[in-house]
Amino acid sequence: MKINERRLHEIFKNPFYCGILMTKMLPGEFIPGRHKAIVSQEDFIKINTPESKVVSKTYEAMSDDLPLKKSLYCPECMNLMTGFLVKAKGLFYYKCQKKCKGVVSSANKLHQSFVSLLNKYQFNLNNLDEIVQEIMQHKLIEMSKSDANEVAASKTKLAKARKDIETIEGRFALGQIDAVIFKKFSEKYKTEISELEEKITNPNLTSSNLKKCIEFGFKISKNLSKIWESGDLFDKHKLQHLLFPDGFAYDKQNGQVQTFRTNTFFDLIHSISNVLSEIKNGDSIKIDRISVRVTSSGFKPETSTAVM
Repeated sequence: MKINERRLHEIFKNPFYCGILMTKMLPGEFIPGRHKAIVSQEDFIKINTPESKVVSKTYEAMSDDLPLKKSLYCPECMNLMTGFLVKAKGLFYYKCQKKCKGVVSSANKLHQSFVSLLNKYQFNLNNLDEIVQEIMQHKLIEMSKSDANEVAASKTKLAKARKDIETIEGRFALGQIDAVIFKKFSEKYKTEISELEEKITNPNLTSSNLKKCIEFGFKISKNLSKIWESGDLFDKHKLQHLLFPDGFAYDKQNGQVQTFRTNTFFDLIHSISNVLSEIKNGDSIKIDRISVRVTSSGFKPETSTAVM
């Protein structure tokens, strides 16, 4: 199996490969998976202790003065941006790693723009906490029904993929196809099966933990800018990835941070806040006006990260 050092590091740090399922909306809770672990618990604990060289290496290239590194992408070439210090001015700047022309931005201005973006997703409507949480529960239950249909479709695809790999194994055993073709298609089906199994195994939110998740996420949504401005480097990085898992870019001309995808939970809060802010006293709340961009990894756990 060909695998680079970075991918190997990701596997050893991911609890999923240790046979454990986690959801970032229920921090501290571990769910034993039904899948076979490929990393022993002993190795997982050893590698993920604070003393581990692997863990410290993760944030070695990070900087307190450039906290958006690892999340900020060049708007021209879509490579991650790095940064530098102008000693004469004592100011930090972000720049494209590939040195795209003109892609250099003041860290101070970019950080101000990022805080402004956080404020858009921060809940600031006083005395409406209970109403908003009730609306969120209603909308998330609707979304969970869509997830159930997606899981059912994945199970159908999984059954077909398993049948397909059995077919090519039989044809290979009978000498009807050569080793090159067998290897090509068997790897394809195995990858597909692995992805589908992971998708089916990962738990979605259920009615039993939905309320707890909403309360926890809602608490964070009321303090987004405060968490980012007062948090340490690790906290800032976690919050960035939580809200915008695919990262973001900076539009220098408009002075705005442009996101690729927003966590569904906070996108929903943003949508609800916009609708409620337009409602006059005494008017009814039309829930069908509230929409959200539903994505496959916004409110459900991701296998590559376990943040919040």
